[in-house]
Amino acid sequence: MGARFFNMNQISRCQKAALKIILCRSRSSRTPRHLMGAQHAAAVGACLVMALLLLSNMMIGSVCAPLPPDLRVSSNPQSLQAGAENEVQFQVLNSGENVATSVYVTLSMPAGTGGASMILIGSDGRFFLGNLGANESAAFNATIYVSPTAAGGLYQVTLTLAYTYGTPRSESRLLGFQVQPINAKGAIITAEMLSNELAAGAPNNLTLRLTNVGDATASSVIVSLALPGGAASAPLALIGSDGRWTIPSLGAGESLDIPVSVYASPSAIGSFYQASVSLTYSDWIKAKQETRSIYLSVPSQDLPSTMFEVSIYPQELKAGAINEVQLNIRNTASTPARSVSISIALPGMGASTSQYVLLGSGSTWQFAAIDGGEEVRLNLSIFVTPAASGTASYFTVTASYTDVNFKTRQQTNYLGVIARGSINLVVLGTSTFPQKVQDGKQFSMTATIINLGTAAAQSVIFTPSGAPQLVPASTSNIFLGDLGVNVPSSLTLTLIAQNATPGVYRLNLSYTYKDSLGQFFSSQLEVPVRITIDNASASTSSANGSSGSILGAQGGGLFAAAIASVAIVGIILYILVRKRRLSEPRGSV
Repeated sequence: MGARFFNMNQISRCQKAALKIILCRSRSSRTPRHLMGAQHAAAVGACLVMALLLLSNMMIGSVCAPLPPDLRVSSNPQSLQAGAENEVQFQVLNSGENVATSVYVTLSMPAGTGGASMILIGSDGRFFLGNLGANESAAFNATIYVSPTAAGGLYQVTLTLAYTYGTPRSESRLLGFQVQPINAKGAIITAEMLSNELAAGAPNNLTLRLTNVGDATASSVIVSLALPGGAASAPLALIGSDGRWTIPSLGAGESLDIPVSVYASPSAIGSFYQASVSLTYSDWIKAKQETRSIYLSVPSQDLPSTMFEVSIYPQELKAGAINEVQLNIRNTASTPARSVSISIALPGMGASTSQYVLLGSGSTWQFAAIDGGEEVRLNLSIFVTPAASGTASYFTVTASYTDVNFKTRQQTNYLGVIARGSINLVVLGTSTFPQKVQDGKQFSMTATIINLGTAAAQSVIFTPSGAPQLVPASTSNIFLGDLGVNVPSSLTLTLIAQNATPGVYRLNLSYTYKDSLGQFFSSQLEVPVRITIDNASASTSSANGSSGSILGAQGGGLFAAAIASVAIVGIILYILVRKRRLSEPRGSV
């Protein structure tokens, strides 16, 4: 009889543990040498019998209970296609050690906020798999339709597992699916008017063309054409139609022409209009609602067009002054404009706080006619208040006229002007310290300056400068900051007199600044300085010779040392006197 091997993988974990314990104990038993013989043989035989009995019990599963059922789910494929029906196979595996009986699977699709993103086709989502033993599996197929709106997303499908293991049990599993993006564009409908020029005073037979430039068929197409206006006196009006059409479908690459009749009133001559085409349709991807714009024009027919070119000079005005301004109106057409009325409106005109005032004339001028190519020049006097300094404003010029066909027109131009304030720095006075200057020595010159202009000078920087016998001690720039209007400021320079004689010297100081419009400027300021020479110091210095030079170089240090010595002597005398007074006895009263 052939040998039969026992597969250890067919027994449970607890059986393996029990077998290991018995084998370990059989190996760990020790028999004394003097018991070798019959007793030892009997003990070994007993162990073998017990091992055989244990193995037989393990084979019939009576030693310990197996693990309960463990149901696991999987799917193939895990990637779904949007806008199509997907065949998906679901598999349920019992990885436990016992039987799951009467297995039912309920399949639930994810819900979306705007509608279902996935739908089961041909099934209620409940599948019976029967009994599943240990390591047994069962599969079922489901057809899932994925909405195009789910393209590019990740979704979870819920599987509810119901089975019996002693008692009825219910468990849920989640399976993730990825929906592939849609590369198709879908249906795209464009709208155009084959002819967009209209004749005034008559019906115009036009053609509205719709073209599907997408890659899918458009279904249930609804077209609505809306012209500008809508009132009874509208410049454009539809004739014989309400501007609404329904088209069952429009295939990819197909076009459809819709005849349209539009009436243009004479008042629409020379104008452009924007009409809107509303489109509602759907394709296999989604429903769409879009609006297209088309442009219509009513060009002038045998009628001259008159356009005025309006300009003003200068465009930069001085704040706080009366400005002489020239307003130029030129007819750029070849036909005349009759009954011309030109009016100008300045910012805040008529208000007490207006920053621009028109002087010496009204704001309206009348002309019987201005021929084609003719230019009219109007001279204006405009006072700009100081408060307008640093501002940009617009002058509004309106031209009303009648063309050769007695059609009234009006044109408005906006002319930009800049009001710039003036900067005027004036020296109020200067002083020196010391008052009498020593030759070859440094002294300070302080100039008091004031801005008598109409605008503040911002970020003022002076560059030191001297005269033939006055040299700046430093070439570093001096930053004064902002100099407001009528606010005195001080400027101090350190100078060195070189062979200077008494008298008035004039310093030409260069400076830069920024006005309230942010533009940088540079200018010069003449600063008169009266110099008085200290003759006594000069004579003493000459008589002392080299000693004077030594004192001049070390005078500051010697003077400081002398002061320190006197202070130390005074402190010592005070301490001695204090101690002496404290040591003298006090008399009684």
